[in-house]
Amino acid sequence: MATITKTSWAMRGHGYEFCNCDFGCGCNFGGFPNSKDGSCRALVGCHILSGSAGDVDLSGVKCAAILSWPKAIHEGNGKAVFVVDPSTTDKQIEMLGPIFTGQFGGMPWELLGPTFEVAGLVK
Repeated sequence: MATITKTSWAMRGHGYEFCNCDFGCGCNFGGFPNSKDGSCRALVGCHILSGSAGDVDLSGVKCAAILSWPKAIHEGNGKAVFVVDPSTTDKQIEMLGPIFTGQFGGMPWELLGPTFEVAGLVK
């Protein structure tokens, strides 16, 4: 079993979140999706204006996560596909993975990461 060492990270930028709920995000505000089928399907995008993970500069990275949970996020069993801008370096991707899956700690990914499995990465 591999052990992941937590790496210090920080980022500032713009984030965007869209989901399939009828109004607002039920998971963020009430704990349960208010979509017609009770699922949560979301697109989360970010443009990192400044940031780093360890000694890797994350400034300028543009990325998105396409996420799908069959029910409420906290009930788990979700799947995720991550999309990064073609200019993203391999070192940056190596750092973004553990951040967005919660392995490096820090909110909100520390809470969200255990609720989904990564199904793919597109560059």
